[in-house]
Amino acid sequence: MIVMLRTSFQKGTRIRQTIAVPLQYLKHRNSRPFAQRSRLLLLPPASPRPQLPFLHAPSHASYTGNGKFQLSRLISTETQRTIRDTTYGGIKVYFVLTFATVCVFSVVVGVSQWRLERTYPTPDEWRFFTRWAYRVAAALEDDEGKGSPPDWPQVGPAWRECLTRLEEIGKTDRQGLKQMNASLELEGVPLWDATEKSEHWRRGYFEVVMGCGRAAEHLQGWYKDESRPGSRPVRAEVIVGPSNLDPRPLPPEQGPAPREEHCKPVMEAPDLFYHRIINSKGFSRRQRLLAILALADFLDYQGIRLDAEQYYRDGLDLASSAFPEPEKIVDINLGVIKGKASTVSDNVLLASTALAVHYARHADTTKALPIFLSALRATRECNSLKDPAAFDLGSASTTPVKPPSWIDSIADLLKDRPYPPAPPSGDEPLEATAESCLEATLLAYVGEILFASAKTNKERLSGIAWTKDAADLAESRAGQISKEQARNERLGIPQQRFLAGRSHNDTKACQQCLETGLTNLQTMLSQMIQREGEPTLGRESQTRGWFSWLSGNARTKRIPETWEQELADVNVRLEKLREERIHQMMMGQAGGARAGLPRLR
Repeated sequence: MIVMLRTSFQKGTRIRQTIAVPLQYLKHRNSRPFAQRSRLLLLPPASPRPQLPFLHAPSHASYTGNGKFQLSRLISTETQRTIRDTTYGGIKVYFVLTFATVCVFSVVVGVSQWRLERTYPTPDEWRFFTRWAYRVAAALEDDEGKGSPPDWPQVGPAWRECLTRLEEIGKTDRQGLKQMNASLELEGVPLWDATEKSEHWRRGYFEVVMGCGRAAEHLQGWYKDESRPGSRPVRAEVIVGPSNLDPRPLPPEQGPAPREEHCKPVMEAPDLFYHRIINSKGFSRRQRLLAILALADFLDYQGIRLDAEQYYRDGLDLASSAFPEPEKIVDINLGVIKGKASTVSDNVLLASTALAVHYARHADTTKALPIFLSALRATRECNSLKDPAAFDLGSASTTPVKPPSWIDSIADLLKDRPYPPAPPSGDEPLEATAESCLEATLLAYVGEILFASAKTNKERLSGIAWTKDAADLAESRAGQISKEQARNERLGIPQQRFLAGRSHNDTKACQQCLETGLTNLQTMLSQMIQREGEPTLGRESQTRGWFSWLSGNARTKRIPETWEQELADVNVRLEKLREERIHQMMMGQAGGARAGLPRLR
């Protein structure tokens, strides 16, 4: 709207002038008169005050132009420089921290693998990831110092991955595995000819196959769900399917129960792994014997007694085949050792003892006891033929040994240790490999059989005496081997360190044998106390009469103080032994050997 205004001048001249003034200007109450306005404000802005950026806070309308956000009006030159420097600095810090994290992680993993390599050495000719898989599997299975049994659903796939790598890569090497004639292969068992491989490769392959066999024994009845990769294996009783109409519920964190049509066994049957060693070429007699005995143990554990006994006899036949006239060494039908210590080998002693344990496990003491006694006779003859100074380690341990310098210690940490030398083949005469701990083991077996099959107190006392001798012998042998181990560790020579490791394994075997003997002795003494405290019918009939009042009540229990004292002594020794083993586990000094009373489940 345009408003017409009239202006007049004092000189009397009237001039009619029409000025167009916006209406919104008239709406402002505090507006100044028009005459006092300068020429620059003839067309005033929408606001009565000047809108300069440096005099007022910016409004939303000043940020936008043509409906778009104008960022350039908010960023000055100094702000742009600050943003650029901050962005470059953040990216630089991110990459530096990422690189440092990767370096620290690599160092930690490298040191861990270096320690595992020293604990579980691998052949040098194996590839990097194969050696890595072997160390991981061996560390997962080793339960020493953990306080809990191995997690077999993790151990089994780890061993299986290592075996797959060895067999797949071994066929492509220059000296690759040669597959044997298809007519000789068993169903589902690949047989190999590893004669062209080195002894280190064959020994490592043997350990991997035996590890797969042990894992397969523990994973019988475990399945994995193929529809969910990465899921944890489960037992058969939780699988939903026609064969299991009432499945057990799973924990909520494991998700829904798997379906039977989607499940597959985690590991193959154990015999498929053991036959890889038994029927393949290139493995020693000792390795094949250990595989046969492991398979026989598994069949015996499954209740297949006849097949297990046949494998035990096959192992005894294989061990005696190293001699030109095996019938003069051992009776294959009875398992009794007939030869002297100078002609009996460690393999024969191991196979015959395993057969005797099989008989004893099934309460066939008439067959087990002669075998144990014949093995004990051969072992004692072996120890009598040895030089007594070989067991007198007191003087050897007191001799001053120069410890290695710090330069030698650092050099030993930086250089790779050689692969351990091959163990004895087991075909040598018994005096080269016999140990007192084996004699203690046989004494414990004989004492247990005599006490279990005894019908009179005299026979029970005989079993207790045998068990006492076994515990005392195992304790003395453990102390001797500990001194030998300490002496070898102080030398710092690689060969002596290897002997120290073997001595530690022998110490652990003697400790397990000692614990078994003390536990058996504890049970025997408890039963004797219970038997002596129970009045018998014959004793009551003898005390009843005219003069029964002189001897007091006939039903009073009389426990000999000697039994109580011996039981208290055994309890103290057993408690001390267990405390020592717990201390070794906490200090990380326990080794990875699995010895002791052999072939018992």
